[in-house]
This record gives sequence, C-alpha cells and structure tokens, in this order.
Amino acid sequence: MAVRACWKGSYEQALKTLVKRKAAGKPVKPAEREEKPDNVISLMDALRQSLKGKASAKPSPHSSARRATKRPVKRAHRSAARARKAG
Repeated sequence: MAVRACWKGSYEQALKTLVKRKAAGKPVKPAEREEKPDNVISLMDALRQSLKGKASAKPSPHSSARRATKRPVKRAHRSAARARKAG
C-alpha cells in the first residue's frame, strides 16, 4: 500500500505542477515515453537459425547403427475365414 501512496503522491505533484505551468501561460512539453525493449522475435529467423544448426551437425554414430539393424516389416496375414470360404 505504501508504494501506491508514494506513486499517487508523485502523480498528484506532477499534475499540480502541470496545471500551474498551463495557468501561467508557459509552454508544456509532453513527457517523453520510455522505450521498452522489443520482445517480439521473428519466427522465420528463428527457424532459419535452427535449420543452420541441424545442417552443420554431424550425424551421430548411433543413428546409422539403428538403420542397419532395423527389422524387416511383417506381412499382413489373411484371416482363416477367407481360406474356408473359398469353396
């Protein structure tokens, strides 16, 4: 609550100063806004960076070994009912 009171007091003080300057006919400059860092990233740039990393990487010895020991695919069996039906 103390932070809010401090902020409220500084805001009121700045507002009173602004009103007094306007009432006296002095020029009033708008407060300059702080530039906030831009957190938006380009997804295309991020994708390109990730692809660059993958292309330059050497294939691991485990991946080639896995391909060599891959089991053959089993063929689908025909059902027994089909063999009995042919007759």
